[in-house]
Amino acid sequence: MSKVVNFPSDKIVNLEKTLSKSDRETLKDNKQQYLDKVNEQITIGILNSMAMVGLNIFDKKFGEDLFMIMEQIKAMMYRNAKLNHSLQDLLSDMFQNKTKYFGENELIKIEDDFEKYILNEETDLSS
Repeated sequence: MSKVVNFPSDKIVNLEKTLSKSDRETLKDNKQQYLDKVNEQITIGILNSMAMVGLNIFDKKFGEDLFMIMEQIKAMMYRNAKLNHSLQDLLSDMFQNKTKYFGENELIKIEDDFEKYILNEETDLSS
């Protein structure tokens, strides 16, 4: 017989809710600043990887595409941290309406690759 003592769930307190309004705003600003810096570091890594495989990272269209990737990563991190970002609604719509954005044939491959990636199975995401 196990002698595990359950943690008293009625004692769990969300510390954020106990903060004053100005402290919550400060916390929110700090989260955003931190995630923005993390996003910059991720982007530098992506940019370096792209340059190393021979892509022209100085191309104007490449810069526009990279900017969109940066904003999508930021929107994902913000959502995870319960912060708002202007792209979140669009990204949710794209996910919910995959055939509208990716077509029927691509949809099957995208869902297949996503499942394999999440399940940590070997996947060729290059095609």
